[in-house]
Amino acid sequence: MFASFDDYCRIYGAPAGDAPEGGGGDGVDEARFARLSWDAVRLLESALTDARGVCRLREFPPVGEDALEAICRCVCAMVRALYRIELCESAIEATFGMTRTSSGLRGSVIASVSAGNEFVSYRNPETGDSLYSRAAHDRDVRDRLLYSIALDHLRGVCGSDGVPLLYCGD
Repeated sequence: MFASFDDYCRIYGAPAGDAPEGGGGDGVDEARFARLSWDAVRLLESALTDARGVCRLREFPPVGEDALEAICRCVCAMVRALYRIELCESAIEATFGMTRTSSGLRGSVIASVSAGNEFVSYRNPETGDSLYSRAAHDRDVRDRLLYSIALDHLRGVCGSDGVPLLYCGD
């Protein structure tokens, strides 16, 4: 809708399997792009909804080549981040026996048990220094990362009414 798979390939390169010899690509294929771009657009629309509940991106769509390119690049960057978070989630789940919850990943490997008060503690993964692995483990970090991508790409981009998209007003 705001970005196509061709746009993604133009910005980040073809998927690893489709890249020409010596080419790049990060593994996002067309099916994965379709799924992740839907999520990215929903997150972006949520971030651009003003205090009255009006989605500025839908009600006042930007015009002009630069503004449209900024939205396209924003969606593509969010897709790339969501893909990297997914990779980290898969690695954490496989390595540490984690389960996915609405607030992030939770340990499912029991680290210790106390018989007195029936206390059970779960082993938590060492997520490392990667922002994406921290985002895979913590929903708040994930949300802040995606919001910062939107801020970086859409700062100064105005809707058709001339008001910046990021302005959520009163």
